[in-house]
Amino acid sequence: MEEVKVVVAHDECATLRVGDVFLKIDGDQSRSDVEVEAMAMAPVP
Repeated sequence: MEEVKVVVAHDECATLRVGDVFLKIDGDQSRSDVEVEAMAMAPVP
């Protein structure tokens, strides 16, 4: 199992790193929804 590292954490969200993957956990679903929409529109290199 990969080690989980806390990259940034405060009262609104946390960003974790698991191996080469970053995971953002946000307490406000609407902010997460906006970020998902933005990522869906971004071109993939």
